[in-house]
Amino acid sequence: MANPNPNTSGLKKPWEPGQSGNPKGRPRDPAKEMLEAALGKKGARKFARLTKANKDDIDSILESATTDFLMFVAKWDGATTYAKGRALALLNDMKKGQTTQLDKISARLHGQPAQKVELTGKDGADLIPARILTKDEIGDLLSQLEKDY
Repeated sequence: MANPNPNTSGLKKPWEPGQSGNPKGRPRDPAKEMLEAALGKKGARKFARLTKANKDDIDSILESATTDFLMFVAKWDGATTYAKGRALALLNDMKKGQTTQLDKISARLHGQPAQKVELTGKDGADLIPARILTKDEIGDLLSQLEKDY
């Protein structure tokens, strides 16, 4: 139980009306600082970040793209880093005969497929054999659970 008369002598007073709870202000955004360093303030203001919707659009296009189109995106100077990276990763997977990137794109766009897990005991038997409990056994079980938890 909390102390009804806590010692508050060492605590600061609550904020006054109109006073900020964060006197140092919001911390600077390192991504914005990086953009300003690379592009200047005007260039950084014009820079648009990719949203989830933008990434979804890119992924849905690349998911059904031809090899020629993937190569075009990978070489195109106007493509975003995200699109180039995805296109290169897809091309690399195709070269190796893998589907890792396609699986990632599919999971991102359409969700992970449901995966079922079956738990069984030795030789496929039930972990705990099923049985019907009597009222007394149920009462004992509930009492034991209340005592333990």
